[in-house]
Amino acid sequence: MMTKPSHKVLLFSSSLILASCALLPAKTSDKVDQLIQENAYDEAISLYERLPAEEKTKVDIGKIQTARLKYEQKLLYSISKQIQQHQFIDADKSLQQAYDTIPSSDSLQKLSDELASKKAQYTYQHELTHNTIWAAFLIEEQPLLEKIYQAKYDDKTFMRLYQQRQQERVELAETLGVSGLAALEKKHYSKSKEFLTLAQSLHEDPRWQAGLKTINSHEQNLREQSRKAAKKKQQEQLQRLQEDFNTAIASGDYTTAKQQLTKLQKQEGLDAAWLKQAEQQLNQKIQANLDSALKRGRMLYSQGKIAEALQVWKQVQVYVQDNRELNDNIERAERFLQRYQELKK
Repeated sequence: MMTKPSHKVLLFSSSLILASCALLPAKTSDKVDQLIQENAYDEAISLYERLPAEEKTKVDIGKIQTARLKYEQKLLYSISKQIQQHQFIDADKSLQQAYDTIPSSDSLQKLSDELASKKAQYTYQHELTHNTIWAAFLIEEQPLLEKIYQAKYDDKTFMRLYQQRQQERVELAETLGVSGLAALEKKHYSKSKEFLTLAQSLHEDPRWQAGLKTINSHEQNLREQSRKAAKKKQQEQLQRLQEDFNTAIASGDYTTAKQQLTKLQKQEGLDAAWLKQAEQQLNQKIQANLDSALKRGRMLYSQGKIAEALQVWKQVQVYVQDNRELNDNIERAERFLQRYQELKK
């Protein structure tokens, strides 16, 4: 048979219920404002959605959402900068604080994934640096250990060290060798060569040797490509110089033609027969032009047109400096014109 609860029990239960209700946060616009002051935007928005209609009218939800977006962007920029500067501990703390205020942010999750990836990369690079330094030491140390070992140095401490070093070389060779092959797959040839060379020096292995052979073949291909590119560039340069020479000859610009021919004479790989023919062609053109200029100048000189004769001869003297007849004619004409000007005074 059930008994009715006593008056004291009912009174105690009512007190507990009232006390519990007093501990619940008030669903008012004031509480929303308080959460915004604490940058707890997600919680503020969630509380807003549960507010009575009358209380909602006191809150500008659009303003809250805009403030949340600005706050999120500010956090993302700050944390991204910490990650870029490898300040991983600070970035972890900042992310945790950000999650406390805007836990619904998808961008924070992406940034958290980026942080994890960067930390892993940084740790991996640090380990590789340490391994390469340690490998260099083991390689340098090995001849000395072998020399002592060959001398049959009977010492238990040394033998333990000798065996330990053997094991360390094998293990480190495996680590560096695998890293080298992984770098080779990604076509990071320089890093791959460094790791595989160290691995092979620590402990010879057909895998490391095969990797180094692949790298050597790649380097040979690069050298061949570089050689072909240099040869092609040289041929193109020769072709341009030859074209410039032919253009200058055709236009009667023998000064430029001489300059281009001088450049061609300094080039490697130029066909000797072509060069000889070009020299003969230029000399013939210059000689023909010289003969014509001497003849025309003499005719003008005999007609008393001294200045015109001098101009004709000087035009040729630009590319023919060592012709005695031409130089004598120019000196004679200049002396005549000088005396003529003196007489006019």
